[in-house]
Amino acid sequence: MFLLLALAAVLISRDLDPRLWKASRPGERSGWIQVRLAGTPAEIGYQHGYLLAMEIADSVKAVSTELAHEEKHDWGFFRKAAEEVFWPHVEQEIVTRSRGSWRG
Repeated sequence: MFLLLALAAVLISRDLDPRLWKASRPGERSGWIQVRLAGTPAEIGYQHGYLLAMEIADSVKAVSTELAHEEKHDWGFFRKAAEEVFWPHVEQEIVTRSRGSWRG
């Protein structure tokens, strides 16, 4: 309930990021979180991250805890491995657009 009230306050705000104008989070339906996303791929990515930020953070925490327990390595180990192994093979346009956000 709090999340819906907070989201409503943000949506009413005059300072709303224009990338969010076409997006909404109507609520849960049969246990599923619904989001409506529209726009360019960059806008959709921003909308997805903004509207599901808490769920994404919970997922990262759950996965990192599981990996630490099962694989005996912390989250930083896997981030570093991904950066060294996969990141060099990502298309330059994606690297340029996401510079700084992925490494957070």
